[in-house]
Amino acid sequence: VELIRCREHPEREREYVLQFYVDGIKFWLPETNTVSFEWKIKSIRRAQYHNNVGKVEIEVGRSTETGEGHFYFIGLTIGEMFHLLKERIEVMSKVASLKRRGNNLPK
Repeated sequence: VELIRCREHPEREREYVLQFYVDGIKFWLPETNTVSFEWKIKSIRRAQYHNNVGKVEIEVGRSTETGEGHFYFIGLTIGEMFHLLKERIEVMSKVASLKRRGNNLPK
């Protein structure tokens, strides 16, 4: 369970269970066991781990369900969450690069 803080979207400030999948993240509400929203990895503009204060900052674009904003995550497993996110971003970046190269091949 991770706690989210967001100045631009105070209605999203609460605890969520995060579920990572190949190209996105689902945000589950623990009290109702339902998905509140999800983000595609490609909509994440920037992710930064603030080790000294134990939080992760994620900036998302306006194409997300939540809309554009800076979201701050705090929780006991925040380091693990950041490493999973970083891994997903790297994989998606490699896939996009391979697709671009594939489009440039002679026919």
